[in-house]
Amino acid sequence: MLAFLNRAGNDVRMTDIGNWLGVTRAHVTRLVDGLERDGLVARSASEHDRRTILVHITPAGRQRLEAAVPHHVAHLSRLLAELSSDEKSLLIHLLARAREAMLSAEGEPERPQPAFPV
Repeated sequence: MLAFLNRAGNDVRMTDIGNWLGVTRAHVTRLVDGLERDGLVARSASEHDRRTILVHITPAGRQRLEAAVPHHVAHLSRLLAELSSDEKSLLIHLLARAREAMLSAEGEPERPQPAFPV
């Protein structure tokens, strides 16, 4: 969620977080509660619609994300070390096609891109 919020670059509606993650509103609330308790995100009411809750990453959240990304990339590199360059390219292509097919089947062709672009 931190990567998604960081990439969004501004306040994000909790509804959009749930849609992107594919989870319920209750699940998003629990996730945001924990991240907010740790000072990694903050939420506020929309100026245009008080019923809408917006979430944004805090400087502490951005710092935590920046610290985690190198470890995440290194871990993925270890997992995929046995694949050739061509096999990695094919895997990326197939995963992208599978994602498009799943979104299309759900009737949702427009969703935010993954937090870690390839």
